[in-house]
Amino acid sequence: NDQAVALSDLADRPALAFCGLGNPHGFIGTLRSQGVKLVGRMDLDDHVEYTAELVEKINRQAEQCDAEILLTTQKDAVKLSGLHFERPLCQCVVTIDIVEGQQTLLDRLDDVAGPASPDEATPDAAGDDD
Repeated sequence: NDQAVALSDLADRPALAFCGLGNPHGFIGTLRSQGVKLVGRMDLDDHVEYTAELVEKINRQAEQCDAEILLTTQKDAVKLSGLHFERPLCQCVVTIDIVEGQQTLLDRLDDVAGPASPDEATPDAAGDDD
């Protein structure tokens, strides 16, 4: 289902993680830092094409390592529509909450890239001559 679950809520469930990233270590490190019980992992080529044959390999690996659930990245999950997994598949969504210095960060981003759109510019920066 499409229900959001915190990674910490999955900590007791043996998981197989798989991803097609240029550097999978960040993804695996995030899972470990959240207490996920990794019993297996599959590091696939960056931008991998998911086929029925590859999904069968993932299913076999999950069975061999007694994984209850499968974990993947949001980037990979969008490529999995219509493919059949034998265990629950969870996509890991990473968010960042800036708890301090948000305005400083936004100001510096504006200095480098400019405002995202004219609507986001401040009245002074928009050329208001009134």
